[in-house]
Amino acid sequence: WARALDLWRTGERQRLQPGRATYNALISLCGRSGFWQQALQLLAEIRLHRLSPDLITYNACFSACQDEGLWTLALGLLQRLSYVALELDNVGLTSCIVSCCCCSVSH
Repeated sequence: WARALDLWRTGERQRLQPGRATYNALISLCGRSGFWQQALQLLAEIRLHRLSPDLITYNACFSACQDEGLWTLALGLLQRLSYVALELDNVGLTSCIVSCCCCSVSH
């Protein structure tokens, strides 16, 4: 994951404009590698490049939260979906449920 981020940062320095697919791949990679902070930072950065996160972007973030048991962050992302007019799918729903179950959340 670190090498992928280095390559991406090199592209930024060369003024290459990353697309949403690039962000989605990096968010997914960071999440699968246990670096949920970087995944969520990339979610914040995507807007700086005038790109809108899509459902794939959010699902990658949900998965990062799921893997770390970060149910409060997952629920916050879930709430944000309604603000950006995206509908939750089964992948995101499952990740949110697993995040809550991992921490025995009963709220």
